Amino acid sequence: MIPLTSHRLAAAKAVFIVFGPCALLVGLTMLLFPSSFWLWIGIEAGNGIIATLYGSVLVGVGLVSVAGIFQPERHLSLLLLIGSYKLIASMMLLLRCAQLLASSSAPLAGWVIAAIYFIMAAFCLGLYFLPPAKKDAHHV
Repeated sequence: MIPLTSHRLAAAKAVFIVFGPCALLVGLTMLLFPSSFWLWIGIEAGNGIIATLYGSVLVGVGLVSVAGIFQPERHLSLLLLIGSYKLIASMMLLLRCAQLLASSSAPLAGWVIAAIYFIMAAFCLGLYFLPPAKKDAHHV
């Protein structure tokens, strides 16, 4: 990992402030309404097993993100996890949506989620890996 700077620490804390409540809210909604959640955004979820599994992961990410709000330096590896899985998910969603588009139609939600995940992945991975700017090169 790149050296920790005051600006990087503040940015990580901001990510945790945003991701924590969002992941908890979406994850809990998936756990409580596993099939309905996806139908609300236009995606067939089947029996809800996968939605339940993914909701559990999101609740876990949300809880660790909340811990990261208070001690961001101890939870920076969560940025690597979030960035990695969202990058893989965005690429695979784009591929799947393209396949669906070739045979019929891809749900708009798939394209939107892929784009949002890619942006989130780029931000998290950039925050984790990119070197600090010259003006912020001092270490915390």
